[in-house]
Amino acid sequence: MKKKYFYSLFFVLIFNLLIFSKIEAVTYYVSSTDGNDICNGSAKTAYTEGSTICPIKTLGKINTLTLASGDNILFKSGDTFYGSLTINNSGTAGNPITFSSYGTGSKPTITGFTDVTSWTNLGNNIWESTSAVSTLDALNMVTVNGVNTAMGRWPNADASNGGYATFQSHSGKTSITSSALTSTPNWKDAEV
Repeated sequence: MKKKYFYSLFFVLIFNLLIFSKIEAVTYYVSSTDGNDICNGSAKTAYTEGSTICPIKTLGKINTLTLASGDNILFKSGDTFYGSLTINNSGTAGNPITFSSYGTGSKPTITGFTDVTSWTNLGNNIWESTSAVSTLDALNMVTVNGVNTAMGRWPNADASNGGYATFQSHSGKTSITSSALTSTPNWKDAEV
């Protein structure tokens, strides 16, 4: 009988510890300018060589965290974060996972756009970048300095021919032949 009583008391104590113990929420700091993905996100202090007590840098790293009820993810004001957030856990109605900002300045920006870098001038105001831009099958929109811009096209819409070229022949819906088309630039995957 004493053994049963002992086990009952033991399980009641363990249950109460689990129910009434407060699990501390974690605050993660994220900065695209001051962070590094080797950091644990526990401080606002900018990354320095060898330190891990500093802000996380990317949304990709945030996506790997195991977030819990009450956790806070704070993005540095004025910073821009490229990509998307995929959060696999949720908080509760009384203890949500919170996303906000820290610091002064404009609100942080989270964007699905990609910042294209490493441009090469091919001549005649034609520019090319070979940097990885996206894993998507198609390009949907282009902005230049934050302004929506028509995707590259030839001929230019303001050309004397109104932006249209004449072709001599075609092969079904897969190719055209035109004396106006030169081998540069590369026309592979172009749309007509």
